[in-house]
Amino acid sequence: MTTQSKRTVAFALCGSFCSFAAVLPQLRVLTARGWDVLPVLSASAAGLDTRFGTASALRQTLYEVTGHRPLTTLQAVEPLGPQRLAEALIIAPATGTTMALLAAGISSTPVTLAAKSLLRGGRPIIIAPSTNDGLSGSAPALGQLLQRRSYYFVPFGQDDSYKKPCSLKSDFTLLPDTLEAALRGVQGEVAFRNLAIERLGAQARNEADTLPPVDERTDGVIRFQQRDFPVIDYHVHLKGGLTKERAHAMSMNYGINYGVAPNAGEGGVGRMLADDGEVYAYFDEVERMPFLCGVQGEGRKWTATFSQEALGVFDYLFTDAMTIIDHKGRNSRIYRPEEVHYDGVTKEQYMDHLVDQTVKILTNEPADIYANPTYLPDDMQADYDRYWTDARVDRVLDVLERYGIALEINARYRIPSFGIIRRAKQRGIKFTFGTNNVDADFGRLEYSLEAVEKCGLTADDIWFPAMSVRRGRPVVLYNKFE
Repeated sequence: MTTQSKRTVAFALCGSFCSFAAVLPQLRVLTARGWDVLPVLSASAAGLDTRFGTASALRQTLYEVTGHRPLTTLQAVEPLGPQRLAEALIIAPATGTTMALLAAGISSTPVTLAAKSLLRGGRPIIIAPSTNDGLSGSAPALGQLLQRRSYYFVPFGQDDSYKKPCSLKSDFTLLPDTLEAALRGVQGEVAFRNLAIERLGAQARNEADTLPPVDERTDGVIRFQQRDFPVIDYHVHLKGGLTKERAHAMSMNYGINYGVAPNAGEGGVGRMLADDGEVYAYFDEVERMPFLCGVQGEGRKWTATFSQEALGVFDYLFTDAMTIIDHKGRNSRIYRPEEVHYDGVTKEQYMDHLVDQTVKILTNEPADIYANPTYLPDDMQADYDRYWTDARVDRVLDVLERYGIALEINARYRIPSFGIIRRAKQRGIKFTFGTNNVDADFGRLEYSLEAVEKCGLTADDIWFPAMSVRRGRPVVLYNKFE
């Protein structure tokens, strides 16, 4: 143990949640060696509950170990460099997303701004990678940082070359020694073992390179991130050419975090899950992806088909009222004109029935988010404001408020209206952003972000998975199917 007076190091944790158990003991080693540790958390690490633990438990552990409350905002980390509050910054675990932002010079998150703050004074940044795509999607960013002055790496390698051939993870036990070496300006050596090189064809391309560059100085999404406003698209489906790799590249390039969700039920488009077995198999595929893992309850039979335990593995669950049981007992997907039948009732009467169905769905089907909210059949959309009267809106908002369900601001359909959003805010209802894409070209949440400005929303109005209460709600089988 050192006998010199305490030195201070900033220690940032990013959202590689499975690595926390290996990283946290190193904070204790640092404090035992005489370091005063200032914890920093990324937005994901600070706000998300996962199967590896809750965000509140992580914050409490960091406080107990270091004696400091974690820094979680841009304002809190910006003085680290100018005021010489830390000699170095450790980023462990460092996710592929964080390394990509650092390589691109984007300082829109607490972790990357902390790095920029210390780099301005030439202080070292110690990176301990933990990413499933270190030898694929994140390889360019990793390569760039390895060549830069003031960046030092905790030794890393493949953690499972057979099951996860592209995954890289640091040996976190070497973190304290790497810090001491970095402060002496000692760089390590890069070594490869059993390296296999494949010559790519002339037409090979990196999907990330096809995306237009983002100008950090003027980009609207980056402006939101710099205000510490979370920008998450919870309603993304892998379909229509959108692959996991493409979604990852878009997320890093645009600065938008994605929540990727399959459909659980019947009647939807894209990846459909049919039973609990398929739920668990799908979750095994995606649990280490750099996204939030959600699921959409599709159709009206999903509550009878899937167990709460199986669906409980996902970070969040959403459903909508785009599939209803119509006034004659027929299953009706109202986004398909051929399935919308009035059969002698007026459109006003049909609208009353649609609101009745919406209230039943949200009351009896435990969901976190009401998606595609206030959607109307094609031939009624032109009169949206006439059909969504104050009384009808209140019935829906009542049930959202009663059960703690978030209201999605849907960028694809541009719903709900700003007036409904303002009324929901007045009630304290939380919001999420969502797209419900049909392919890989689905924009950047333009309507959702416009709603933030027009309706006066703040970060406190935004829903996070840690707020979910769905697991404590009972399932009520209210429809009688043959």
